[in-house]
Amino acid sequence: MENITQETKLKIYNITATLALKFHSEAWMLKKRDEHVLYASLMTFLRHLLGITQLYRERNQTIRDKANVQNIVRDL
Repeated sequence: MENITQETKLKIYNITATLALKFHSEAWMLKKRDEHVLYASLMTFLRHLLGITQLYRERNQTIRDKANVQNIVRDL
């Protein structure tokens, strides 16, 4: 079985995670706490995908730039 490339993982992220979060998101009443939990889980996923641990102390914006993704929590 072949390893999945980082580019393929990002495509899967863009298709599944983004669409799943935006599905019926216009009806959500997100509180600040909910936004924080959602954002933290997305950043955890991106860190894992890129192989960046929190010990590297990289900012979230830098990680999103490396993955070439936007902050989808803000777009909800």
